[in-house]
Amino acid sequence: MAPLVPAFALAIAAACALVQLLPEPGGAMAAPAGFRWITYANTALAGAAAVYFVYYWLGFEQVGRSASLLAALGALGIPLGLLADAAQAAPLRGPGPGFGLYEGTALFSAATVWLYLAMERVYRNRTAALLIMPAVLLAVLCEMWLIAQGVAAPGRPAPPLSGYWVLGQRFSASLGYGALAVSAACGILVLARGAAGARAVATQAQLIVGAAAIGAPMLLIGTGMGAVWSFMRGGGIGLDGAGTTLPALLAAVALLAWVRRCGPGIRRVAWSALVVFAVSATGLLVGSRSVETFS
Repeated sequence: MAPLVPAFALAIAAACALVQLLPEPGGAMAAPAGFRWITYANTALAGAAAVYFVYYWLGFEQVGRSASLLAALGALGIPLGLLADAAQAAPLRGPGPGFGLYEGTALFSAATVWLYLAMERVYRNRTAALLIMPAVLLAVLCEMWLIAQGVAAPGRPAPPLSGYWVLGQRFSASLGYGALAVSAACGILVLARGAAGARAVATQAQLIVGAAAIGAPMLLIGTGMGAVWSFMRGGGIGLDGAGTTLPALLAAVALLAWVRRCGPGIRRVAWSALVVFAVSATGLLVGSRSVETFS
């Protein structure tokens, strides 16, 4: 397993370089630090919900563990984001209570996730995620409604709602491309070294498919957020949002559907992971150039 470390490092570096081709968020990065943190955390929670559904569809334990990790990171990021927001906005708000409906809704979603993760660890069962995660997503939508109403930042200008979508798109796309890059790296190792024994073959196949099963839901969320961002910017869905991540999403979904139907043949899955990453990189390159042409 030692060669996995440098292979994964190179894969993540390649994915991070590709993500730089996504459209710039413009003024969204100037939003308060707490707003950005909570946006990233909520996007991680939405991604965790999507990955849980893929886990039930495929039944791969590695996918379920990744969903739980994403949920834990999202639940941890929410209180950190609220603390960062309170520290940054204190000079603007002045004395007075800094806890309102927005903060309470955000902490409710984080506490709900932590309670579910504790249940998951005790009972070693993820069935409750089908009930808990949709409730968490409703809480996230409620937070977004409060942002749109301008009550999420009393005492100072509310951050633009469009920034929520573009920040979420970049974050989810980063995780999605990173997962596809890891899947491709596992495929390269399989093709270069092979596997000895049925147990090793099964483990490597789960690594490849499991990474793709994480990338597809994150890219789905990124594509959806990009579509909303494009609509809010110009009244229509353009390449600057959904189009840059759509090829990667379609390629990853095709791989998962094929594995679901035909089973994870190790060498075919390895080659498919390489093809998916190549299609993803090509789509991002073409999409970014199209955005530059029409902008």
